[in-house]
This record gives sequence, C-alpha cells and structure tokens, in this order.
Amino acid sequence: MRKYFSKLTLAIVLALVMGLAFAGVAVASPVTPLDPADKWVGITKELQMDFGTAIPNANFWFTFTQVVPVQGAAPPAFVPWTAAPPAAVPAITNPTIGFPHAVYSNPAQVAVDFGAITWPHAGQFFFVIQEVPNTNPAIAACPYQSMIYDDSAFLLIVTVGNFVENDVPTLRITNIIATELIVDTPPTWVPGAAPGQGTWTGGEWIQVYPKDELEYRPGVYIPDPGTPGEYIWDRDPSEILFVNQYVYNRSPVNDTGNDDYQVARLSVTKTVVDRAGADPTRVHADLTTPFTFNTTLTIGATAVAAHVATNNNFVLAPTITAYVQERNLAGDWVNVLDANDDPIEVVFTLTPANPTVATGATYTGPDFQLTDNQRLRFPADVPAGTTVSTIERAQANWSVDSVNFDNREIVGSPGTPNTAVTANSATLTPPGVVTTAGNNAMNFNNFYHWSPIMGLFIGSMPFMMALLGATVLLAMMVASRSRQRIEQLPIAY
Repeated sequence: MRKYFSKLTLAIVLALVMGLAFAGVAVASPVTPLDPADKWVGITKELQMDFGTAIPNANFWFTFTQVVPVQGAAPPAFVPWTAAPPAAVPAITNPTIGFPHAVYSNPAQVAVDFGAITWPHAGQFFFVIQEVPNTNPAIAACPYQSMIYDDSAFLLIVTVGNFVENDVPTLRITNIIATELIVDTPPTWVPGAAPGQGTWTGGEWIQVYPKDELEYRPGVYIPDPGTPGEYIWDRDPSEILFVNQYVYNRSPVNDTGNDDYQVARLSVTKTVVDRAGADPTRVHADLTTPFTFNTTLTIGATAVAAHVATNNNFVLAPTITAYVQERNLAGDWVNVLDANDDPIEVVFTLTPANPTVATGATYTGPDFQLTDNQRLRFPADVPAGTTVSTIERAQANWSVDSVNFDNREIVGSPGTPNTAVTANSATLTPPGVVTTAGNNAMNFNNFYHWSPIMGLFIGSMPFMMALLGATVLLAMMVASRSRQRIEQLPIAY
C-alpha cells in the first residue's frame, strides 16, 4: 500500500511539474516592439560651475562607437568593431548640445531616435557613447577660461527582433539597455576636418559589474505651474550624463588687462552717510578720516580644481594687484597717488602658494586705508564664484552703519561706535560672489557720532560728562574757600 501511494505521489508531482512547464510557455508574454517614446535615447550635459558663473556659449559633441563583446571576458569587456560585419549599421550622426540651451537649463539634453535607424538584421547591437574632447577652441585658447571635458563612457545595448507587419517582414527594436563603462584602455580621438568630426581609434571598455541599468530616456522639461517663467523637470533627464567643469576669470575689458578705470572686476567702497532719523552728522564729519580695512578673497572650489588640473590653460594668478581710487570733480574714478606720484597699490597673494582641492585657495593682503568716496579696485584675475570677507578696524567716534554686497545687506544699522566689523559675502543666501559680468562691490557705510554743547561740537559724551564734573568740583572748591574766609573774619562786639 505504501509503495502504491509513493508511486501515486511521484506521478502527481511529475504531472504538476509538466503542467507548470506547459503553463509557463502558454502564459509567457510575447515579445513586442518598444513604444515610440521608449526608442529615444537621451544624453544629458551638466556644467559644474562656481555660483555666479554664467552658462557659456559653448558646443558639445557625442559619438556612438559600435563595439563587440570580448569572448570569455568576465566582467564583460568591449572593443571597437573593426572586423567586417555581415551588414554594416548606418552611422549615427553625432548629437550636439549647444549652450545656451533652447530652454535655458543646466543640465541640458539632446535625444536620438533609434527607431529611425535602418537595422540590417535582428540581434543585439552594442554602442559606446562618449564625449568628443576640445570642441570649444575659443575657450581652450583663452587663459582666463577653462572647460574640462568628461571622459566617462556608457554602453548602449539595442536588441532588434523580426516581426511581420501587414504581411511584410520588419525589424523592430524590442529593448534598450544603458549601463556605465570603465575605460580600461583609453581610445584616441582623431579629429576630422571640422569640430566634432573625427573617429575614435583603439580602446577597451569594461562593463560595471554587476550590471547597473541606467535610465536612458530623455527627461521632460516643462513650465513650472507654480512659478510663471520658470521651468522644472517633470521627468528627470537621462542618466547618460556628462559633467564638465567650467571656470571664468576673464577681464571685463580684454584679455590683456582692464585699462578702463571705471570698470572693476570687484571693489570695496567707503561712504560716510547720514543715518535716517538722526542728526545730519555727515555735514560735520571729517571726510578725510582714513578707515583701515583688510580683505580676504576665497576662491570657488571649481576654480581651484581647474587650477590643479593639468589638461587646461587656466591657472590662478600668484598675486592680484588692487588700486585705491577716488572720484574726481567730473565723477570719474581715478587712481589715488602716493608721495611719489605712483598709484597706491595693494597686493594680494595666493594662499597657499600651491593650493589643492583639499586645501582650497584664498587671496590675502595687508591692511589698506580708504576715506569717504574712495574704493579699492580689483581690475582683473578674480574668478567668478569668489566670495569676499572684509574687516573694518575700530575707529574712535565712528561706527559701521551698514555693509552690503551688490545692494544685499550683510550688516545692518545701527552700528556700535568704536567697534571693528567683519562682513563676509558668503553669509548671504545665496552667497554673494564675483560674477561673470563683474563690477561687483562690497560697500561700507559709516556714521559719525557727535553731540553739540554750548556751540561746540563734541564727538564724545564721556568727555562732556567729565567736563561737567570738573566744573561742579571747581564750584564746590570756590564755595568752600569763601566759607573759610567768612569764618575767619573778626567779630565786633
């Protein structure tokens, strides 16, 4: 009986297994062509820039190099398809991204319709997507700009199947997969006759293992329903992403120097003001009073990285020379001259002398002095994205009434007399920085403290109290001596 049940159990199990096998075949989803929207492959370009840097007018190209797997390689490796294939795949035209983008955005994207390609046969096709280097010769030739290109590589696997449509055999894409690659042997780019034209030679790529599939479809950039005039990503851009570092340090006038005294890359200014609701103290203030300052410039991280990199012409200047200026009767800025009729210069030194990404970089200099209606002008060499920190030393009978950077208040009124003040543009939200356009300014406004007494203008209340106390003491002494004299007079009986 046991043997009978064992055979029966085995037969039932086998029947179930066979049934599941047939059922699995019966319910398997048929392979179908991709929807048209899923045949678009997006490429995303992002510019990494220090805050305050404008998107440059630049162009970028990307190539699709057909590759084949290396047999037996683990993890999978790919090399260029140099052997003659059974049928050649038509070349894919290099996609292009131009900045500024049609819809101003960073990141920006382009997309390629793989459904529009005529495929020679069914099977899997492999493409390496890379960025063409040095596609902006004007930026490369300018020592005041830097564009560092992305050497990342991505693998695109396109699966094509045989279908019959309207009784006609047809090839259609059934699947697209995008993954990241490690560049094992860098290929060499051989430029063509025009920017963006050329070919890659050599090279070997290794697939990131285990395989990590990336979102390849282009994103959707739509008007922000909550903020008119703004745009948002309704669907994030493709993860086939190339990031470039861009740095701007160009003079506002020309590449050889800023010879227009009216235009500053950056300035620190001094003005004596009347405080609202207070007595008009400026009219009685000594406007020739010198105020002592010290300024530190902190360079943005991207500019430091470009300085450290070896594949570009950009370097941070070892020193930056700034000049003390004042307005003449015509209202123009002119350099203030020293006793030798030379312009007063303040030299700022790169610190440390050989900065790294880890250490960062600043420009530090000695104390300098400004009077009312003067400024310290930095004509050039200050990269976009630089923040400014300035100390004004304590000054008797004066207070720093307010400080602003590009009309954004850092220190507010009223100030405390006889007190040093530090103003750092990095504390603003967003941070106050030197911009691509330049002419950025940190403005110090000072207030003179004074009090009128008996027709005299006394700038110190403690002095006035001391004077009053001395007067009262003198009166008491005179009264005491008068009383003693009266007591010493002879009394007549």
